[in-house]
Amino acid sequence: MGTIGVCFDNAVIESFWSRVQVNLLDRQSWKTRLQLLAAMFDYIEMFHNRQRRHSALGMLSPVEFELQFKQLTVASLKKSAYTKHGAYQTLQQTWGDSL
Repeated sequence: MGTIGVCFDNAVIESFWSRVQVNLLDRQSWKTRLQLLAAMFDYIEMFHNRQRRHSALGMLSPVEFELQFKQLTVASLKKSAYTKHGAYQTLQQTWGDSL
């Protein structure tokens, strides 16, 4: 938390809730709170955290960013001396066939 009078304290969460309002809440209404809860969960877990492009990630979705990071990591390990010590094989066991 910041100090009194700092205007950036709530900026992130206010931005998040404004996106939720525009992309979800303003588009339809729900009959029960349980339906709204399910819609909020789907929006946050399925869209916001996995598909929405984030400016902090270079306008990539989190899934795209993670795949790009894995590819760069594997490429650098293949070129480095760590390959001789089994680091690449450890990554291969951890990430499986996605490498």
